[in-house]
Amino acid sequence: VLRDRNTLPIKYPLKEVVLVDADPVNLQDAQSLESYIVSELNVKKLTVSSDKQKYDVKLTAKPNHMILGKRLKKDFKPVSAAIAKLTDAELTEKKESGQREILGHTIGFDALHVAYEV
Repeated sequence: VLRDRNTLPIKYPLKEVVLVDADPVNLQDAQSLESYIVSELNVKKLTVSSDKQKYDVKLTAKPNHMILGKRLKKDFKPVSAAIAKLTDAELTEKKESGQREILGHTIGFDALHVAYEV
């Protein structure tokens, strides 16, 4: 995020990169690849954590236009606005259950582009 926001080139090393993920398997995999990640990203330290609150990381979602646009047609805009307003807690719940009812439409997690944002 720091490199993107400040347009900091890769040739300048950063102090630390933090990887936040709820899945302990992903965290272990990243830890095993620490030397590779540190060298490729030009950082001095890799920190892995599952604590989203500590780093103020939140889940955000955007609709997959290709999937939902074809299926919802005229209802796409209101459903899209409702998806954008989903909170971190609602998205976490949806991720665990696999689908959620939004404005009378059942939306699967695969119909969303979900990302972690700081």
